[in-house]
Amino acid sequence: MTLIVETGPAGWLTSERRKALYALGAALASVLVGVGWITETQTGHVLTLVGVAVQVAAGVLQLRHLSAAQAAKWLTTTGRAALYSLAAATALAAAGLGLVSDSVAAQIAAVAGLGLSVLAAFVAVLNADGAE
Repeated sequence: MTLIVETGPAGWLTSERRKALYALGAALASVLVGVGWITETQTGHVLTLVGVAVQVAAGVLQLRHLSAAQAAKWLTTTGRAALYSLAAATALAAAGLGLVSDSVAAQIAAVAGLGLSVLAAFVAVLNADGAE
């Protein structure tokens, strides 16, 4: 069996590099606790943000292989849910870190949801013919 390794930006973010980025996030969280910028309970939020950022980066790098029509289909189905989850996780982590209040975090999630709905509808109209 031959293992095919992708070259380019998407191939750069291997599982080993993702693990290294997670470890860097954990070390960064420890340093932030050490200097008193965040509390022990807030480290989970920092690690969540690091994990989400790495996963989003991996997904975005993989999108470059899609045609415009495939990317539009992705956005109106899977992508919209993924981006909404990213916005919600970021808003909750920001609230957990004390950067924003819970009500502001809820507003961020609501506005992100509306914005993504509008964007998905706009992209669907632009790609109405569905040509690949």
